[in-house]
Amino acid sequence: LRLEAEAAAEQERLRLEAEAAAEAARVESERQRIEAERLAAEEARTAMERQHQMEAQRLAEEEARAEQERLRLEAEAATEQERLRLEAEAAAEQERLRL
Repeated sequence: LRLEAEAAAEQERLRLEAEAAAEAARVESERQRIEAERLAAEEARTAMERQHQMEAQRLAEEEARAEQERLRLEAEAATEQERLRLEAEAAAEQERLRL
């Protein structure tokens, strides 16, 4: 009877160990799943930040090109104004000489 009780106790101990090992494996699997999700979210966040940085850089370059074009057109307009002023001056001088 004592041997049967010891065998039953040993079986119970082994069952509990197996249960504990199964629970530990389940917990580890869950931990790995959560870590994988965390890493995937971090990668997605990093990719989105990189995309936003690239978009911001593209917009800044576009703004710089537009500003350059605006300055070029202003300079062109100023040159044209100066040309017209000189033409008007020359016409006025010709008119003065004609009289």
